Amino acid sequence: MLDRTSRRGATIVLVAILMTVIIGFAGISIDMSRLYVMRAQLQSTADATAIAGIVEVKDKRPTNAPTAALVYAPLNQVERQTPTMNSGNVEGGSWDFTTNTFTPLASWTDPALNAVRTTASYQASYTLARVFGVTTKTVQARAVAALGFVANTSCLRPWAVSYQTLLDLLYPPAGSKDPSYDLTAQDIQTLTSMSYPSDSITMLQGNQNTLTNGNIAQVQVNNPWNGNNAYTNAITGCSNMPIGPGTILNGDPGNGGGQTANALKSFCDANGGTSKQGAQDFVCLGQPKVKLAMWDQNNGASGANLTVRVKYVGVFAITGFSGGAGTTQITGYFTSMASSGGFSADPTPITGSIALVQ
Repeated sequence: MLDRTSRRGATIVLVAILMTVIIGFAGISIDMSRLYVMRAQLQSTADATAIAGIVEVKDKRPTNAPTAALVYAPLNQVERQTPTMNSGNVEGGSWDFTTNTFTPLASWTDPALNAVRTTASYQASYTLARVFGVTTKTVQARAVAALGFVANTSCLRPWAVSYQTLLDLLYPPAGSKDPSYDLTAQDIQTLTSMSYPSDSITMLQGNQNTLTNGNIAQVQVNNPWNGNNAYTNAITGCSNMPIGPGTILNGDPGNGGGQTANALKSFCDANGGTSKQGAQDFVCLGQPKVKLAMWDQNNGASGANLTVRVKYVGVFAITGFSGGAGTTQITGYFTSMASSGGFSADPTPITGSIALVQ
């Protein structure tokens, strides 16, 4: 039979054992909470670096994506420490929006490149949980940023361009490709590298035949459409109709070519300024990029009776305007941009909107 002193000694031993267990479990709880915070901080690192990488892809500097991504690692720290990342943790690849899968690509200049995947790591140190012999744990976070595809897009200007014009530019001589031809990934890559003045073309409207290859047809891209006001507002503002492959667009019944000069000048002034070249002529200094519908079929009519079928939503950089003698000319070059439009090969238009997809 244990005496009182012995029982006190046993109690002290039991309390010591229980305190170790309690402190251990408390330590695990505290450290698990810390790990949760670390993962959240590390995910911010992965997200930021992935976005920085895809921005370089969008801005036509894909080979600079790893360098740009790594710049953001020390700016998004975990417990005031820089996570572990190197160039091997920044991958260029192809994101499939149907299956939500990322496929790494061997080259940053691969035409199929539309996504960047980054992996960030951090060696976390346990505190109270060390009583169980656990000292560190590697925490990882991964993110994929991509240029997103959409079925339809808005904010188009009130002009539709013959798709044949683009094909003649990509595949001279004129007529080498039929409008039934679908753009490939390599075609899109070629378009992203176009610039002024080497790839500049002049597209016409006003009294010119809008169905001649290279000419712009004035079309309705707002609902409701109330003539010249709607036409000028669609140039300076943003249209509200969802437009994509297969959309049938009606012609502008007002044929508001006379409204183009002032509206386009206001648009260019708001996007980089203009330089006056003559009575009506000016240069758009900022070369603002706009989305245009590109048609592959039409009904052969004009004005209010014109209808065209959209093949792609494309992007056109406006470099200048000239008018007179019944002719309105808009000069620029085809391109793509991430902020509000581009080309795709599926042929779903791509807005190029940067999104974290994983």
